[in-house]
Amino acid sequence: MDITSKCEEHMLMIRNGLRDREIWALKMLDASSHIGSDFIWGNNILIGSPRSCNLISHPANVKFATDHVPVGIINLTQVTAPIRVGYRSIHARHWSEMQVDLSTLEKNVLNFGFCLPLSCSNVDSFRLLEAILQNKTFVDRSLIGMNTEVIHTKILQLRENFLKNPFVTAFFIILYLVLFFIVLDLAYTITGKLGSWILPPDLTLEKKKPKLFERILSCFSIIENTKIIISQEIGKESIEVLHGIRVIGMLLFIIGHIMLFAMSSVTNMQHILVYADNFWLQATLHHSFNFGYIFRSERNGIVLHILSEFERKANKKQDFVLSAYGGEPIFEINTPIHDDETKCGRTWWRNVIYINNLFPIKDSCMIWSWFLGADFQCFVLSAALLLIFDKNRKLGLTLFTVIFLASSSICGYYGYSLGFGFTQDSLHKTADFLYTPFWGRIGAYFTGVYAGWYLSVKNRTLNLGKKWITLGWILGPLIIVVLLFGHSNKEISPLVAMTYAALARTAWGVGTVWIIIACSTGYGGIVNRFLSAKVFLPFSRMTYSAYLVNPIWILFVTMLNEAPYTIDFPMLPVMSMGFATTIYALAFLFMLLFENPFIRLVKVLTS
Repeated sequence: MDITSKCEEHMLMIRNGLRDREIWALKMLDASSHIGSDFIWGNNILIGSPRSCNLISHPANVKFATDHVPVGIINLTQVTAPIRVGYRSIHARHWSEMQVDLSTLEKNVLNFGFCLPLSCSNVDSFRLLEAILQNKTFVDRSLIGMNTEVIHTKILQLRENFLKNPFVTAFFIILYLVLFFIVLDLAYTITGKLGSWILPPDLTLEKKKPKLFERILSCFSIIENTKIIISQEIGKESIEVLHGIRVIGMLLFIIGHIMLFAMSSVTNMQHILVYADNFWLQATLHHSFNFGYIFRSERNGIVLHILSEFERKANKKQDFVLSAYGGEPIFEINTPIHDDETKCGRTWWRNVIYINNLFPIKDSCMIWSWFLGADFQCFVLSAALLLIFDKNRKLGLTLFTVIFLASSSICGYYGYSLGFGFTQDSLHKTADFLYTPFWGRIGAYFTGVYAGWYLSVKNRTLNLGKKWITLGWILGPLIIVVLLFGHSNKEISPLVAMTYAALARTAWGVGTVWIIIACSTGYGGIVNRFLSAKVFLPFSRMTYSAYLVNPIWILFVTMLNEAPYTIDFPMLPVMSMGFATTIYALAFLFMLLFENPFIRLVKVLTS
């Protein structure tokens, strides 16, 4: 075997130690990879235990009462190796026929973890795994197969030049500046309060208009920014029912994203095929239809609104691009799980100019941010059409109709030609053509534009008879239920595939728009009272930030955890509640530190 002499010497020591059943050698074997159960169902995570390996070089700080330890029993926690050892993560691609092929994320990568001598370099560990996989006596060859390829090896530690990454540097500079201004504002506020308490009432200075510096400083006020988030007040033009819809939609997103973004560290990934037929999981597995619950009702000052919308989203999104690109080395180096989807170093610029949804998902930075590009493209297009409609209704209506028919035709064509269906591999194959581009969303977006226009022009009145109202409440929710839960037949005819791809999201928009219009015009009853409850307001304001932060947090928790996860239906609600709580807490913190201060700062500087 072509490895360095020192590594070979230490590997022979380990082999002899295993032969003689020496505890330190057995502990190294115990901390290394073993083929576990569920390989057929996608368990490629064989990472061993990095922590147990590290404790072989240094005795664990564990003490036992001597009277509780039987005579002759060795304290295993105190036994250390005679050589320095460390954990190595090694990845190998396999083409086994003994594993269910999900054909979505292309995760046919075996994640090995071995406790090896530190004298063995990355090249040595690479060659050691090659030798193991090529050995004819390898016990698990019947499962893994003959065709394997070692692709990568690494030590789980940050590189020395991590902090020299320009995106990491930029993120920390922004963070430190924000914290500096927050502390400065607190000190300034406390000083002002003390002055007002110390001075006699007759000597209190007359209030003057705040200076520019004071107004800038107030943008970073923790107190004021918290009030903005938790305020129970809403604008006159606000559509109250949307707040509840946003929050419910976001909760469905979180559950769906747990099943999507935790896949890299799940031992039974292919069990998703089994769970896909579970009735109660349909709403989360088909949660993509929930994109479309933010509607626009502005008819005047539309150009200024486009600019403010760009600024509002850009402030948050660019901070997340910085944090994602800066955090990429953490996921890449500090996790034993192979992740070949970290592309921010090459494709971050697509996110900055909102065109990332027009490129293949597999090449995306922050793959979940495709919606931000699609949403902004739909918004700008709709705003331009509304501006034309406001000047010339006939021309505007014609353009709305032509664009809707064109986008539906494109979706129908792709649905027919690509063989769209409800199987997981089919959904993945058609995602770049039907799921992420703006033409797959514009129909539902136009229904939202109509809702905003109707409520604005008709002054929130609906002149329909009782029979029509009843029919609307039957058909509207029925459309949504069918689209969410009507996917039991995974294989559909080409004609159904074409029709579904062309019109399904628009139909979802129609069903949702009915609920919004009915609730906003006094025909919502208990549904309106629930969805318009003020308890939803703070969480609704955090929807955008929660959408951005939730995949990062799910990846952070799952990929940096030492042990892999098993997706199990009874545990999914518990995991979802835990993730939802922490995600909204992080979204609140992000709004407090970045979103609200910078939005207020832009308003101050442009006023």
